[in-house]
Amino acid sequence: MSRTREPVEVDYRIRPAKQAERSLLCDVVGRLGRLRPITDFRYVGMGSIYFVDFVLFHRLFGIDEMKSIEEREEILERCHFNRPYECIDIVEKSVASALPELRSDQPTVMWLDYTGKTDAGRLEEIAVACADLATPSFFAITTEVSVTREDERLAEFRGHFGDRDAARITKPADINRKKYAPLIWSYIDGAIRDAVGDRIDDAKYKQILHVRYADGAEMLTVGGLIYREDEDLRKCDFASLDFVRDGDDPYDLRVPKLTYRERAALDQLLPEGDLAEAPAGLEQEDVENYAKLYRHAPFYVDVHV
Repeated sequence: MSRTREPVEVDYRIRPAKQAERSLLCDVVGRLGRLRPITDFRYVGMGSIYFVDFVLFHRLFGIDEMKSIEEREEILERCHFNRPYECIDIVEKSVASALPELRSDQPTVMWLDYTGKTDAGRLEEIAVACADLATPSFFAITTEVSVTREDERLAEFRGHFGDRDAARITKPADINRKKYAPLIWSYIDGAIRDAVGDRIDDAKYKQILHVRYADGAEMLTVGGLIYREDEDLRKCDFASLDFVRDGDDPYDLRVPKLTYRERAALDQLLPEGDLAEAPAGLEQEDVENYAKLYRHAPFYVDVHV
């Protein structure tokens, strides 16, 4: 299976659910500053030609040691041209090849922001990363969890995972839209926990993020804190963030399609006003979804420069 990512024609800056997810992640990363100065952390990600998360973490937190993993030779020149800050080092390798080189005793925020589907090789990359990250570190992975056509589904799954779960996954209905994402979450969660559990430094893992969203393809993000001291987890108080999910129940991130005036009217009611006063004609589900993530929903404007 090809290890390449989605073509760069996809502009990651203007995908509303993706942007909202980045905002959630910023809330989580900000809590790491309760453990030590946030500038002590480095960031390892996959910036492509846009480097959106790199810009966020540098501007908001001052993180100035940053590594962007990129294996696509055809876009490397553009990556170097578009690199927004000198402190970003572009690692011109696949994730599997880059991870051993990126071993460090430095606390890390690592986001393996894949756009394709998870397979056995990707699970191995997750395991390698979580086996080596210093404590405390935050690790997250994003992967596609859309299901393919029914007549292709089982063959694709076997191509990704071989004979894994062969006894219970025997037909396309076993990995339908309702079942596939939870299954992939369980594989990722297991890979992280097994890798951390095999460490000799008494490291622990606490899931913080279990997010489902779609700007087109169905996506899944899983992530959490790798730490040693229970006091570190208490200090971060991740549980006070309303989007945190520490088990198999995901946070369903849905950005409703609202006009600027509708958003402004809803903002005037939030966070504790009466949502029954929402503008007429809005679907109740859209109102409720917006109220859940209004602080994180992106706001786009057209600027001519």
